Amino acid sequence: MGLTPAEILSSAAGLEDFQKSICSLKGDFAFEPEDMQQLGKVYFIRFPDTSDERNMDNIRMGYRIVRICILEKVLNGISSRYRDTVREMLDNISMMEATLQKMIALAGVEEVKGVISALERNLDRIRGVIDELPRGMIKERFVGGISKFYNGMYLVNEAMKRLGHGE
Repeated sequence: MGLTPAEILSSAAGLEDFQKSICSLKGDFAFEPEDMQQLGKVYFIRFPDTSDERNMDNIRMGYRIVRICILEKVLNGISSRYRDTVREMLDNISMMEATLQKMIALAGVEEVKGVISALERNLDRIRGVIDELPRGMIKERFVGGISKFYNGMYLVNEAMKRLGHGE
């Protein structure tokens, strides 16, 4: 493995540069509790925030940084054929059902269900790692960041049901 998310964030020109660098790794980066802690430390140095003096822009930036990393790890094991489609689907909820219909038309229901299962397994694994973090502001950013993906996966499963392919 190459650079860690913390190292990438410390040298990134901005959020877009960070995102581009993280996405280029295709999930091939360390993301265990110590890696998350390091990312959080770099984040708080670059975007200060304290419990006494809240900075909403920096808080939002923290969630965005965390979500970028989580998304790439959630996509681990997902064929490159689907990575961009899944990325878009989880980013644009209004297009979720149409995106699922396209994926089903191209790949079949069973393959799409396999992609969804892999996403859910990856998400649960990441949540387990986040659960190991000590209480504090870093863990709070990760807990808040991952919640978006649980909401998204709930909506994916509901859309699959509406399309007649869910349990």
